[in-house]
Amino acid sequence: MEHLKTTIILISLALAGACDSGHDSRNSSGEQNDHDAHATGAEHKHDGHDSMQHDEPTEMSLYHLTSQWMTQDGEAVTLQDLKGKVQVLAMVYTTCQYACPRIVADLKDIQSKLQDKGLAKDAHFVLVSIDPKVDTVGRLKKFADDNDMNPAEWTLLTGKESGSLELAALLGVKYKKTSASDYAHSNIITIINPEGEIAYQQVGLGGDPTQTIDVILREVTKHSP
Repeated sequence: MEHLKTTIILISLALAGACDSGHDSRNSSGEQNDHDAHATGAEHKHDGHDSMQHDEPTEMSLYHLTSQWMTQDGEAVTLQDLKGKVQVLAMVYTTCQYACPRIVADLKDIQSKLQDKGLAKDAHFVLVSIDPKVDTVGRLKKFADDNDMNPAEWTLLTGKESGSLELAALLGVKYKKTSASDYAHSNIITIINPEGEIAYQQVGLGGDPTQTIDVILREVTKHSP
């Protein structure tokens, strides 16, 4: 637990420095994160690690984070409220014109393929705002309605900037404000197992979701009663 807290603090400070600096943010391969460009960030594959079932979040669980969030329906939650089901999560912002709509399209493609396999009820989809000042509850609600996101299947979250920064640091998501309304950001879809551990990350836009689907199936099977 102390290790996780230390990691959060160190990574958050480093990421905050990167966001505040006048230098361009770059991903692990050195590719520049242009305005809504194909910035991917670092790929973190955790699918080689088995995880046991636990009644409480594990040592490396994202569900240890205590940040407070509001859903598109105005409900106050913490990340631990997502516990118990495989989560398919991405960090976006609602005024994004290029990358975020493509991330949403990728998520819906994953959802469609899960439905084809009869797994629609076994995974939940989460969008977390990197622009909480603009992305109010009302804006999230409209975004969800405009994109036909059933609240039983999709949760949209907005909170404090510190909460977004903390979560982004642990997910390896980089973002930086480039204008009054735009961000350069990583394009990463993260699969989180029922204990809150990162099981897999799909990096980039328009990629083949086959491995993502396989990981979701594996985690659903592993954590079935």
